[in-house]
Amino acid sequence: MVAIHETAYPRLKAQLSDKELIQFFTPTEEERKLSEQHTRDDASQIIFLTLLKTFQRLGYFLTWNQVPDAIPNHICHCLGFIFLPPLPDILDGNRFCANEKC
Repeated sequence: MVAIHETAYPRLKAQLSDKELIQFFTPTEEERKLSEQHTRDDASQIIFLTLLKTFQRLGYFLTWNQVPDAIPNHICHCLGFIFLPPLPDILDGNRFCANEKC
């Protein structure tokens, strides 16, 4: 039987191996430069790259709450940060949209 993360509607596995993190979620030099050009601080750069890499893997965007912690932690490590900087409150999932229709 095919695993759910390998179907036409892919999902991320709850537990990602180090090999998967390196293979699918390590930003390239071009992606790093792009994130530096379009973000203002370290937290925004990590958010940008996390959403970019998850979109590349799945073909659709996730909300921040759907992203396994291992991915931003891996990207943080790739960028040379010792720990994940404080992220904006907007990512708590309760205030993701500006209007109540979302």
